[in-house]
Amino acid sequence: MTKKAARKTPPKVANPRLKAYLDATKNESVILGPLDRYLQLLPNGRDTTVIHPSEMASKAWCHRATWLRLTGHLPRKSAPLTLRPNLIFSEGHLIHAKWQGWLGDMGVLWGEWLCWACDLRVLGYSDEIGAVCPAVSPAVGGSRKPHLWKYMEVPLKHTNLRIGGHADGIVNMSGDEPFLLEIKSIGPGTIRLLDLLAEHEADDISSDRFSKITRPMNSHFMQTQLYLRLAQEHRPDVGDVRRAVVVYEHKSDQQVREFVVTRNDKWTDPLLDAAMDIVWAIDRGREVRCNHGGCALCGAYVED
Repeated sequence: MTKKAARKTPPKVANPRLKAYLDATKNESVILGPLDRYLQLLPNGRDTTVIHPSEMASKAWCHRATWLRLTGHLPRKSAPLTLRPNLIFSEGHLIHAKWQGWLGDMGVLWGEWLCWACDLRVLGYSDEIGAVCPAVSPAVGGSRKPHLWKYMEVPLKHTNLRIGGHADGIVNMSGDEPFLLEIKSIGPGTIRLLDLLAEHEADDISSDRFSKITRPMNSHFMQTQLYLRLAQEHRPDVGDVRRAVVVYEHKSDQQVREFVVTRNDKWTDPLLDAAMDIVWAIDRGREVRCNHGGCALCGAYVED
């Protein structure tokens, strides 16, 4: 008798992008499958040429990973942005847009504004930018139309240290003091990181624990401190911004809390020193070591 040939195991898909794309084709779907595949093909819009305050604010910030990215190294494998993370990010954007829209309508929101119709960009408070737009107004006769403004937030940068980001806004509710605005949409994960929800507890309990939040999460606090420093030292046009208001909105039931953060450079001095070391190394063709003694963040890059 001839020996039966052993069944071959299908080869594993090594590329996570390809695997996620193939997974999206497995089940019959009218909308979800095609949409998932479409979203995976979209480019990642995150700027790879600057140091982001959000990465600096994390305890896991790897100086070497930042150096590798800024010097043009590519990740070994990049995880695809599938449907679920896109939904999470989009929900966060919608929550930001909601708050910014209300504050803009009140006339108290300062930042950069872009007209969709004529591409004009202006800086100012929302009650100062209502000029007539030539792109949507008839040249002769007819009704005059306002600019179609889109809020582009508050660009912040430290050119010498290659730091760049966007604060969610500057608000001046009373006319006496401008506040930097940070809006955070949070769920069970953040509440667990604040030690208010145990790992074994169900996610839906997070609604009951939301009211127990008494301070911003450490990374949100550090990011806000960085934005305050960049705004006050590198954006004189925003006024004397010494304090920030951090707004938390609970995703599942729209509970809200706010916290005031006052600028204190003791939190940001070490972060700016680290950014200076990275830029110094890049300018001189030197390498930067991992400040964690080797970690997953820098290990994810292809090195020569």
